Amino acid sequence: MTESQGVFADRCPICGGPNACGNLSVDNNPADCWCHKADMIISQTLLEQVPSTQRGKACICQQCVIRQAADAPDN
Repeated sequence: MTESQGVFADRCPICGGPNACGNLSVDNNPADCWCHKADMIISQTLLEQVPSTQRGKACICQQCVIRQAADAPDN
């Protein structure tokens, strides 16, 4: 995960904005991240939008998750 590879762990791989990943904190506790809240559901459709070179290396931001949920056909 280096800048020269174009992967930034603190940036959303979809929009490029800050992802506010709590897992990047000093204690690296997954429970600290916004994505572990019960009301946050990250769809498979959204996960598939992450470029293969960034999968497992950079987290999607909360804004992209919310935007995708609002744009879902059942809403």
